[in-house]
Amino acid sequence: MPPLSLAPLALADIPGPLIDQCFTQGQSLIESLPSWQKKAKYHAATVQAYALPEQQRSSLGLDSAEHWVARTSIHRLEGTSNGQLVYDYFRGGLLVDHSEQERQYIESCMESERLQVFREAEAEVWRMTYKTPPPTSPRTFVFLLLTRELDSTLGSRVLMNISIPFDHPSCPPKQANEKHRVRGRYVSVECVREIEGGDKVEWLMATSSDAGGLIPQFLTNMSLAGKITEDVPSFVKYLNTKMEAGDDLGTTAAAKLITLKL
Repeated sequence: MPPLSLAPLALADIPGPLIDQCFTQGQSLIESLPSWQKKAKYHAATVQAYALPEQQRSSLGLDSAEHWVARTSIHRLEGTSNGQLVYDYFRGGLLVDHSEQERQYIESCMESERLQVFREAEAEVWRMTYKTPPPTSPRTFVFLLLTRELDSTLGSRVLMNISIPFDHPSCPPKQANEKHRVRGRYVSVECVREIEGGDKVEWLMATSSDAGGLIPQFLTNMSLAGKITEDVPSFVKYLNTKMEAGDDLGTTAAAKLITLKL
């Protein structure tokens, strides 16, 4: 079974060598994005969506039956002379307390709960629940969250988050508070890296998903590329709100995070 797959992991898979394997495969996946098929641009042409051609999936160690999409965007700070702070904001919003903060900037996210810690702030199991349009039921995702800052030969800073479906004994589907919810699955690789000497960051994300329940997989595949681009303006708005409220990173009061056209 490929480490990055919709097939759920279990307790017996951890710790072992799996964590390092996931980051190695995650780096290869992110580095391959220039060869993916470009799809539409979203949000005033600031977010580029991609789809991975089926013939490339096996060469990246992925299940050839799983549909993968991705997005990229570039960001900088406006109103401050210290452009390198932009990475610090992304690090504080995406690497630190990743799932708790996601609940704050993704409107559909109802709940977040940490189920188990294997390595603090590096390998943890989380349960997240999202509202879905009626008449569909809320979707719960249980996943292993891996977070790490990576070594970069170019000297720029890089962070990566990886989420992989996980079968956890404390949260079985259709039992207790999961009784009226549908269990979905997704696997994702998210990367933020400094570019242009640290004045900008590039935010990249690749994912495959199965909404579960009665939603046909082909409908999930059709809408997925556009859906994942929605997180970009939501997160930028969230960070700007935090900056307006005051912070300890030394930006001026007029500093603002912006997303550049591609």
